[in-house]
Amino acid sequence: MDERVAPVLIALNSHKIRATYGAVGEYLGIPAISVGRLLGDKNPVSCWVVSARTGMPTGYAEQDCHPELLAKSTILTASEDLKALVEQAK
Repeated sequence: MDERVAPVLIALNSHKIRATYGAVGEYLGIPAISVGRLLGDKNPVSCWVVSARTGMPTGYAEQDCHPELLAKSTILTASEDLKALVEQAK
């Protein structure tokens, strides 16, 4: 995992909440399509970054996802909301 995305993943994982690739990309100042490369290997920590269309992480097998991935229906779609969550997790 790239160090730029680490605080985002820590915040999402600790709050057990999903965020879209678009929200993460906007927060990091990169195109949404580039976010997947920063996540590294597919694993339960990085699975919280999801497609806005499906609400699921792209290309992840069930065993790569956190068991609580779908426990909350909330998905952060705005970078401002993601920024607040990251700040709260610090």
